[in-house]
Amino acid sequence: MAKIRQDIWGSNTFAASAVTVGISKGIFDLNTNASTLLDTNLKTPGRIPYEKVMVYGIQAEIYNDGNLAVLPGTDLNAAIHNLELSIYKNNARKIFKGMLHRIPAGNDVTGSFHNPAATTTEYHLTAGAPLVSQFFPLNSVEVLTDKDTLTGTLTVKFAWTPATAFRVRVTLLSYIEQNQA
Repeated sequence: MAKIRQDIWGSNTFAASAVTVGISKGIFDLNTNASTLLDTNLKTPGRIPYEKVMVYGIQAEIYNDGNLAVLPGTDLNAAIHNLELSIYKNNARKIFKGMLHRIPAGNDVTGSFHNPAATTTEYHLTAGAPLVSQFFPLNSVEVLTDKDTLTGTLTVKFAWTPATAFRVRVTLLSYIEQNQA
């Protein structure tokens, strides 16, 4: 059997307006008929597009959803530390639950934000090749079939007002097994 990487991803947008405590947004609620492959690769909301996949890790990416070239560092910092991610299989089996800062992006621009005093702000950003080794590993491989329901939710734990709209994309790193011909 050959292992072929077939990731699953979903996303949702937060507007540039007050984000209040307790608001939840679904991650795997979209489908490719209602959105693009940038948003999700699910053909049916909550259903994987393959017969069976083995999920071994998670990546989460926060990026600008507007027309600005860069997501402001303060918004990135607030999103990473104020959003809780929950992922469940069949609304019962917990795959992951925790704050977004625990999950590496693994691709695109990575960096950090530091504000040691009100008069100074420091940013450290690194752009380069995707870092496929940076992900949150699951304790064991989670098998999902096309009959399972996959739910993901981002819940706001602390209120803030983003300067610009942003999108959070969650990727379940996974593979399928296929007979070699």
